Amino acid sequence: MMKMMLIRLAGRWLAPITLCMFSLTASAADAPAGFRSLFNGTDLSGWSGEPGRWSVEDGAITGVTTTENPLKHNTFLVWEGPGPDRFAPDNFELRLKYRFQTGGNSGVQIRSLVLDAVHPWCVGGYQYDLSPGGDIDGLFYEERSLRSLGILPGNAAVIALDGRRWRTKVLADEARLRAIHRRDDWNEAGISAVGNRIEFTKNGETVLEVVDHDAAHRRLSGVIALQLHVGGPMKVQFKDVWLKELPPAPDKNSPTSGLIACEATPVAADALDLGGDSLRDYVSRLIAKHEGKALGNVLAWKPGTKRVWPQEDDLQAFADGEAPSVTVAAPTEDDIAAWKSLAEKHAAWWLLPPTLALVSRRADGSAARLPLGHEGGHWRVTTLVTGSPVAEKPDPGRLPRDGDLQSDLKVPAGFMATIFARPPLV
Repeated sequence: MMKMMLIRLAGRWLAPITLCMFSLTASAADAPAGFRSLFNGTDLSGWSGEPGRWSVEDGAITGVTTTENPLKHNTFLVWEGPGPDRFAPDNFELRLKYRFQTGGNSGVQIRSLVLDAVHPWCVGGYQYDLSPGGDIDGLFYEERSLRSLGILPGNAAVIALDGRRWRTKVLADEARLRAIHRRDDWNEAGISAVGNRIEFTKNGETVLEVVDHDAAHRRLSGVIALQLHVGGPMKVQFKDVWLKELPPAPDKNSPTSGLIACEATPVAADALDLGGDSLRDYVSRLIAKHEGKALGNVLAWKPGTKRVWPQEDDLQAFADGEAPSVTVAAPTEDDIAAWKSLAEKHAAWWLLPPTLALVSRRADGSAARLPLGHEGGHWRVTTLVTGSPVAEKPDPGRLPRDGDLQSDLKVPAGFMATIFARPPLV
């Protein structure tokens, strides 16, 4: 049977083309029980993306960048659905298969926003990160977020009210993650999003679980999209894109209806702070060449303030340490006394209250220590400043905060009481 259909691409309805209905019905018939297909295997009906980047090859959605036509920024193919409004589900299961024909980086966006003010087909939100080598396959990332969010596969984690990321369980070690990945072949990604809990699977095995309590930044609904990442030439393909919508929250008018409560996800006193651990790894790479100036990338800063400490000499003293020795530790009494003395000496105030210490050890056995502060999910080397911060304008290129929800939240008593008792990250 033949039928005329319209394709929507680049926000326009293109000329009608003839499709074989057998392809459509065969694709739908293959869907697992309770799922429906978001891709008919023939064309990009229901999808919107940058012209010249996306097509259908060999029955698969195909995204391509070339040396002659490189990307200037990440771009996305957005599932808009058959209706007049963009499809933005809340609770669902999503399954798809993907493969890379070259190197590169890609991802599957869920519960995301289309940020048209940045550039066409710009998307921000939760992402299941994809890579051809499998090293970051299943990484939980958040595109264009105001919080520093990246949780490696193999972890079960809780994102606390203040945005900090705590590992609650190891799901798979690096060896198992490598064994799951099918290099140079099709892999299957699965995503379950129910309330504030997200689960990622890969080839049928759970590789990541996240419960997100950070109401100011978390996403509870939004669009589904596929990513082409800026970088070198690449080709990535997707097929068998299945979706099952799950029941909505019991009370849509309540911001906490259907969500897992903080009290239901306790964090052990010896839990690994994944954000602090990521900062430690990042700083280790920065100081591998003993370039103190590079540490400026992790300094806290706000407009309207002037940094008086640390200066470049202080940063260089830290960078002269050995990269493998970098640790994050609870502050000692000597640390607290030294930080207080520094503030008095410079007649300045800490931009972020010092909470932890970043430590590097030199060849002579001595240690250099920098104070760390935390804000909105970010760890930074905190700074002594003078002046007064000025209000920052909202960044149209970032996901907005939900300040109303944040202002109503109270941290449960004792939830963060063990912060100073936590052992060094080793």
